[in-house]
Amino acid sequence: MNPQALEWTELARLPLLLGDVTRVEPYSPSQVLAGTSEGRLAIVTVGGTIPWTTAAVRYPFEEIEFAGMDASGGIDGIATNGKLVVAIRGNALYVSSGGKMQRLPATVFPPNGRGDAKFAAIAINRNPAFLRLSCAVVIRDAGRPDQLSEVWVSNSPIGAVWHKVSAGLPVAARLSEVAFSNNPRFGELFLSTYGRGVWRTMF
Repeated sequence: MNPQALEWTELARLPLLLGDVTRVEPYSPSQVLAGTSEGRLAIVTVGGTIPWTTAAVRYPFEEIEFAGMDASGGIDGIATNGKLVVAIRGNALYVSSGGKMQRLPATVFPPNGRGDAKFAAIAINRNPAFLRLSCAVVIRDAGRPDQLSEVWVSNSPIGAVWHKVSAGLPVAARLSEVAFSNNPRFGELFLSTYGRGVWRTMF
């Protein structure tokens, strides 16, 4: 393949009131999620007919609503497996398995009850052979940057149950990224740290 032969196609130009697009994530073979600086989340159609309204705005999308008005801030992360959608909005985690995005209560996901918790990374497991874990989130405490980052995972297909699994990581490790593998033999979750480390757990 010749990289010089690649062509780009504009799929959508969202309305100004939705803000600037800050995150994109594949949603299905014909759709992509777009998160914006105004905390809005849109499903953009791939390969559909684009109805023009003006030269500056195209509308081949539908918006996923957020329940309530309890958080502000832009979309800083999106992850999905085509069914479950998890989004970082402001300093809170939201989930949806169809319908509106719901902010997880602190009784289910304790970091949502801490104002100084900052999200560093988010990932969803797309490995159909190993679904014991559905998603993972890395949290950093902005008020205590020298303290251990936290890793939270969900073993619920709808993100309804969460567990902290930071035990075994070095004290004061600053985690930077999280990712699930598509290994066909076993489930794997990888972490990276600012101390040049790469970590793995198997499930």
